[in-house]
Amino acid sequence: IYYFLSHSFSELDLAMSVGCVEMIDAHSAGVVYTRNPVVADDNCLIISSIFGLGRYLVDGLLTPDEIKIDRDSGQVQETHIATKPVQLALDKNSGTIEIPVPIDLQNEISISPEQIVELTKFALQIEEYYGTPQDLEWVINREGDLKILQTRPLRIIETDTSSSLPPDTNLERIAEGGETVCPGAAHGRIFHVTSPENLISVPRGTILVVPHSFPGLVTVMERVSAMIVEVGGVASHMATLAREYGLPTITGMKITEKLKQGSDATVDANNCVIYKGFAEEIIKSRKNKGGLFEDMPIIQLLKRILDKISPLTLINPTSSKFVIENCITLHDITRFSHQKAMSEMFRSAGELQGNSEFTHQLRTKIPLKVNVMLIGNQAKDYLGDKWIEDSNIPSAPMAAFWSGILEQKWPSTHSQSQDDKFSTIPTKTNSSRKKISFEESSFAVISREYMVISLHLGYHFTSVEAMCTDIAGKNYIRMQHKGGGATRDRRILRVHVIETILSNLGFTNASRGDFLDTSVGYQDKETLLEKLKLLGRMIMCTKQLDMALTNETLAKWHSDDIMRKLGIEQHKENTIDYFD
Repeated sequence: IYYFLSHSFSELDLAMSVGCVEMIDAHSAGVVYTRNPVVADDNCLIISSIFGLGRYLVDGLLTPDEIKIDRDSGQVQETHIATKPVQLALDKNSGTIEIPVPIDLQNEISISPEQIVELTKFALQIEEYYGTPQDLEWVINREGDLKILQTRPLRIIETDTSSSLPPDTNLERIAEGGETVCPGAAHGRIFHVTSPENLISVPRGTILVVPHSFPGLVTVMERVSAMIVEVGGVASHMATLAREYGLPTITGMKITEKLKQGSDATVDANNCVIYKGFAEEIIKSRKNKGGLFEDMPIIQLLKRILDKISPLTLINPTSSKFVIENCITLHDITRFSHQKAMSEMFRSAGELQGNSEFTHQLRTKIPLKVNVMLIGNQAKDYLGDKWIEDSNIPSAPMAAFWSGILEQKWPSTHSQSQDDKFSTIPTKTNSSRKKISFEESSFAVISREYMVISLHLGYHFTSVEAMCTDIAGKNYIRMQHKGGGATRDRRILRVHVIETILSNLGFTNASRGDFLDTSVGYQDKETLLEKLKLLGRMIMCTKQLDMALTNETLAKWHSDDIMRKLGIEQHKENTIDYFD
């Protein structure tokens, strides 16, 4: 039920027929993977086998024998024989019963060479029929006859071959051994669980250590960073689920007593090694190539829906193609509606630009064109004036915000970047330049106690709205930030830098990708005015920062450096680490 709900299946997706079949009295049973599920370019077939019925294998209660076979030649490449002390057998009366495996067979292989050849041949024929790698369950009865119980598509995890190489690290190895269930690497604190009843207490981000698979493990796979299983194989249901969740997992590691509860560790599931402490270089080099759920019906449906929502084709508002008939996606509709709303809002201002009684330009040393509309009683004091001086802005929040921008100054570079070429607009009109329409400029709407400013800073947009009155319950600041000229990963790092800084100023942050929505409120006027000034300084400090952010370490350094420059005290105990 948890799997059904967490994967957003519909009831129709689970519809299936019910078959009544004879229970086979098994001599041995197991699973065949016609490809290696964790090494895509490994040209082998994998047989997992135990004595008796296969339930103890798929439930992860026994470590199975494992045979790797070359798909082309049919030759056995590797054989690992496990100790199999018990088996599940048919009860003469009804159901099943656990019985011991004879001592002389416990460390013997549970499938004969002839049966390996026959099983390999059938498995490859089934794969050829379905045209995709298969996950088969099989059984050999007491008479030695092979039966195929079921088959289903096998998900293959695509990993970079180089990521399987042993890392060059000086970190201490706590434990090693076992088999890779799902490749990858993760860091966290060790947390031991011995029964399903303890799963509710598993903290988020921990490395889960269990003696064997048991019901309910799937309920914590989304919140743990890695999993270590002492007994089990790569063909169990637990292993299949771990690969679906992309959870770095090792099974068959029988030295878990070395993993102390609460100790800090890094799991390298590719090489089945656990290191003491945080191994950053290992984690970065152990990333899988793609999503594991791409073939699921719900993901395919969401992709088709996303194609109608996300792409943006209406980009240039001055193009003749920027018309409602060319709106293809919901993003296009939003973009078109926003642009036309802006155009209509400033239509009169655009017609009268230069001699309007109601719209003005901000005269400032900053090379940024800002159009200003005054609302409220003080608007009449500026009738007919073209300019508003940045030293005499008739709005307390706007004056505080702009004073921060002036104090920090416009960021300078030795070579002008593309971001600068678009954002550096002369304050005064130059007849040799193409005239920039009102709605394409940065703009502000202000009154004595209120401001909303939309800054068009090259490839990114920042809007700030604020109310500063003598009543703390009415006061707030809200900022939204989106975009940038760098690659998406660097834009996201800039958002994390901004979040880190603002969280130390008491802002509440909500981000998704390179979009940030942040706010603070219910504070006295003077406190908010000071925060607006710091906000203006911070915007200047981070204007082109996305171009420089190549990794999280550098981003964290910049966030610390900017807070030091702005005199912002870090409150680590009350703020989120956005680089963790």
